[in-house]
Amino acid sequence: MRKLFLLACLSMFVVSSALAWPGVVLVRNGVLYWGQYKNVSGVMAMSAPAADLTTAIREYPLAGVSSVVLRAQQAKRPFFDADGAAIAEADRRRMQQDLDTVNTLEMLPIVVLFDPDSSCRLKNVKAYATAALTFQQTFGKANYFLLCVTDRCDDSADAEALRAAGWKKGIEMVQEAVKAVHGAVPTQMIAAGGSKPETNERLLEGDAPVNAIIARGVNADTLQCPVIEVLDPASLSVDTLSGAVRKTLMETRYGFALDFAGDAARTKILGQMFDAVDAYQKATYPGSAPDSNDATSLKSGEKEEGFASLFNGKDLTGWLEITAPNDFVVQDGAIRLVGKAGGWLRSWNVYKDYTLRLEFRIEDKGNNGVYNRCGPLGRQSRIGFELQVFGDPATLTPTKESCGAIYDVRPPDGHFIKPGDWNEYEVTCNGDDIKISLNGHVIHQLKYDDIDALKPRSRKGFIGLQDHHNTVEYRNIRIKPLN
Repeated sequence: MRKLFLLACLSMFVVSSALAWPGVVLVRNGVLYWGQYKNVSGVMAMSAPAADLTTAIREYPLAGVSSVVLRAQQAKRPFFDADGAAIAEADRRRMQQDLDTVNTLEMLPIVVLFDPDSSCRLKNVKAYATAALTFQQTFGKANYFLLCVTDRCDDSADAEALRAAGWKKGIEMVQEAVKAVHGAVPTQMIAAGGSKPETNERLLEGDAPVNAIIARGVNADTLQCPVIEVLDPASLSVDTLSGAVRKTLMETRYGFALDFAGDAARTKILGQMFDAVDAYQKATYPGSAPDSNDATSLKSGEKEEGFASLFNGKDLTGWLEITAPNDFVVQDGAIRLVGKAGGWLRSWNVYKDYTLRLEFRIEDKGNNGVYNRCGPLGRQSRIGFELQVFGDPATLTPTKESCGAIYDVRPPDGHFIKPGDWNEYEVTCNGDDIKISLNGHVIHQLKYDDIDALKPRSRKGFIGLQDHHNTVEYRNIRIKPLN
């Protein structure tokens, strides 16, 4: 099977829930949904590399990647036994680890089950149906994913390989797999595809239709379902990639996939995709670059230390408003959240290692947060990390959701909020190290790799201010890039 490497941009309402199971994947009115939280965004996916996914995946979110293609069968790695009834233990452990990693980041795993390489051949069509059900029963109770039976059930370019794998009846193989899985779990979403339009039309019909099409040269306009078009990277220009990203972010049923391999190619594509997503957001939402001469937020000596102001006290210069108009306003020298749009403010620039200082004030029992090293799409609190801003009472036993917590990861080492008053955060991210202080008290000092939930998270990204439907104010926001 060719390597389905970059599944980019299904523009949709994204719903994600890895840690708050049950997560759910569904198609409604031709649009793919999953999980718990609804966010309008494009979805991009990269295939899992042969090396450790936990390390590689850190680079994905900044480019907007929020879905990962995981392969069950691979050449010389059949995954299933010949009858499809059992999975090799080493492969089971690898797949479980990868599913957990992707779900933990609130990204969507797209699992491609079958490879036409002869080393992966199963006995017959019934064995493929058994294998699909075996996969669902093994992993479906603890994880959510989109199953792709195959994107090549009629690929004439590899007819010999397909015949060797017993795929003469590719459409029948897909339909039998769908029947087996849906017979046990009717709600499981399943994708498949072929190179011919009539193949994809047949896959969407009958008593065993698939829910999404993944294929080469597919016309998304003719199919009333989510469509993932596999593009040829050899002929893909930067302009074509940018156009595909824009189409994805603007439409609800379209996605694309790039079919290539190699770390250098992956790094190049990630950079191009970041540029395309960043350009799209800056052209779509209100915002402007920070004024390098502004020192409004700086306190005595901070300019000499290397700090720069991220808020001028007058307007939202330096921020991108990825939200409804007037969701955030500037009043009395502070950024004030007054709307309930569920969006966020994104820093204009990307930061890797830095010290961030800001002050906040939040209403009683209010809920908000400051995103660190987050991507432009997806759930920012999972792919970067969210420093919780919460209107706690004066006395409280800290939890993973109270003020000062790294949201849903770790409670603060102490409770130092001043309810109803201005409070100050200092956040230092330097490589793998995180140090956070609240009102002068160190509440976190840790390394990413010391906490499982943080290991796969991005080490570079945007600063963000969350809209969580509660009144909150921020002022004196400044940042010092490190190294």
